[in-house]
Amino acid sequence: AVLLRQPVVGFVEKVVADAVIARSSRIFVADNLSNLNKRQLDDRVVHWVELRDVNGFQKFGRVLEKLSIPFTDRVPANLEQDIERILGEVF
Repeated sequence: AVLLRQPVVGFVEKVVADAVIARSSRIFVADNLSNLNKRQLDDRVVHWVELRDVNGFQKFGRVLEKLSIPFTDRVPANLEQDIERILGEVF
């Protein structure tokens, strides 16, 4: 299993790095990032957010602050009821 896993992990690491380089990205948002991905992104001074991380949502706010992008960190009291209205405003 280890032999099969290594090429797959290496492939994913390369895809992440290639995607960031090709697009000159300043922010990279992912569901899950390996430690190697995080180091690669840090080395390229790309802000990253890992959504599976317990504090992923808050880190996204900190990234927006660093890049002087306005946002609100206020979450509606009843998000489930307000989500359709919110998505309508965004899209």
